[in-house]
Amino acid sequence: MQLRWHFQIINGHVRIVVTTRKEDVGFGSSGIRSHILHIRPLENSEAWSLFCMKAFSGYPDRTCPSELKALAKELVKKCDCLPLAVAALGGQMSSKKSMIEWSVCDNLNWQLYNNQKLEVVKNILLRSFDELPYPLKPCFLYCCLFPEDHIIRRKRLIRLWIAEGFIPQVSRITSKELAESYLMELACWSMLQVIERNQSGRPKACKMHDLLCELLSVSEREEFCTIYDGRGDIELYNAHRLSTQTTNEDLESYSGMPQLRSFLVFAAHSMYVLYTLLSKLKNLRVLDLENSTIEKLPDSLGILFNLRCLNLKRTQVAELPKSIGGLINLETLNIRDTPIKKLPIGVARLKNLRNLIMYRYNHGHVCLFQYVSGTRALFKIYRLKKLRVTSFVEAEGDTIRQLGKMTQLNRMGISNMREMDEMDFCSSILNFKRLRY
Repeated sequence: MQLRWHFQIINGHVRIVVTTRKEDVGFGSSGIRSHILHIRPLENSEAWSLFCMKAFSGYPDRTCPSELKALAKELVKKCDCLPLAVAALGGQMSSKKSMIEWSVCDNLNWQLYNNQKLEVVKNILLRSFDELPYPLKPCFLYCCLFPEDHIIRRKRLIRLWIAEGFIPQVSRITSKELAESYLMELACWSMLQVIERNQSGRPKACKMHDLLCELLSVSEREEFCTIYDGRGDIELYNAHRLSTQTTNEDLESYSGMPQLRSFLVFAAHSMYVLYTLLSKLKNLRVLDLENSTIEKLPDSLGILFNLRCLNLKRTQVAELPKSIGGLINLETLNIRDTPIKKLPIGVARLKNLRNLIMYRYNHGHVCLFQYVSGTRALFKIYRLKKLRVTSFVEAEGDTIRQLGKMTQLNRMGISNMREMDEMDFCSSILNFKRLRY
């Protein structure tokens, strides 16, 4: 139906305002020129003012009593600065006067299932998840593995999705491009909150709404992933995806998790646990240790022949074990900002490797060309025929001539190039038809 024919046009103009959870609805306006206004969450101070206005309307100046302030602030934080949630929760709490009543209600999950005024918020958010296209649901649920309020970088997330097998092979488009379109669509559905965008408008970093994570049914979350945060007993033997977020060492007592596909570590303690469990995780596809305190990888790493993604970014690992050559299905190796200065010969056996991220920033040389250091490759790097991204490789010996044979690369970084190699590099780069960066 053409909406434009149902409105009286005055002076050649007509305005229609549409509110929607899905951004691209605004573009399907039957030829009518449209402008999209993204409604941002409230600032923290705005959310607090709105909550106080609703919850403490009977108090002088609508001011929160000092003894309730800590509990009230925590409740507002859980609302993700969403106006409807803040207002509904504030209205409900206006009838609670004592510290005991507030303490009982200081649980978002309890509020969502016992607060009539939050029923509208709950239904809207759950409907958004239920209406997601099927391929997007596992991608969204995977975000539950990250801790509350964690900023998730785009590149990290899409590599994890690809490693897990969530992104199908499609002709004429790469897995990375399809994964990025999935991320854009989740943002379009308002399922992920975009924190930062790049110059082209693509999400660069995002976070998950705490409300959405709380709302997903227990069975939905537990079947998909397990969060080990030290709160209550959990079943680990049948876990498919595990995120450790506590310093408790009870994981040592588990004999194994034969079905585990993803292991994400966010707790500093878990390195000893890693040594204990690693040899038993034969089906592991993702091992993500980013920002952890690990200093050494066990030799048993090499038996994880199903591993697709190994993320050691910003760890203290100083060298890769010789057994790394056993990771024959590895597609992504990220050793960015680690002390690793050379790749062992075993890396040459990683025939399926596509992404090799291995640079570190030299923060004391920001204004000089040496602000980035690469990593030495102790093998013929051109043997990695499927490699698409390499940044940065240290230029030494005949490395430049080797790179000249890798015309399949679409991203390449080189550090410490010698003057004598510049002509060879300039002539060979003309053959890189797929190179973007």
